Amino acid sequence: MIEWNRDVASTIQLLLVLLFFFLLIICRKKLGRGIIFFILAAGIVAATDSFVFFMRINRSTFNSITIYSVAINLFVFLFFFIYFYHVLEHKKSKGLSLFLLGSFLVIYTFFALFSKDFYNKFPFIFYFVEVILLIGNIYLVMHEAFNSD
Repeated sequence: MIEWNRDVASTIQLLLVLLFFFLLIICRKKLGRGIIFFILAAGIVAATDSFVFFMRINRSTFNSITIYSVAINLFVFLFFFIYFYHVLEHKKSKGLSLFLLGSFLVIYTFFALFSKDFYNKFPFIFYFVEVILLIGNIYLVMHEAFNSD
């Protein structure tokens, strides 16, 4: 019963991710500049979730942590950082966003090289750090959006 519930939940999640991805593609012209990077991030999430879903259906045994560590933790977050950089208009905000992007790349490299189980166990500490950096970018966008004349 638990296996069946997990499969149903995974199917619903995958359908929602794919729906979101296709809606982004359909509405891309209305969503502003830099949206291509957000669409690329959503595409990577959709492709990764689809791959893991079909591997689970085929009852293949493999460690999906490696896929998530590279696809999600590196590429999706990298595209999010690039997206937020392109959304910003003020030079100072762009500079801070570029600093956050560089920090993200340095920290990812550090964790990937020096963390013992980075590709075998989900790197929660790194995930926490990258979410904090992304919150910094979100703050910059919100600050520009609500403090403009």
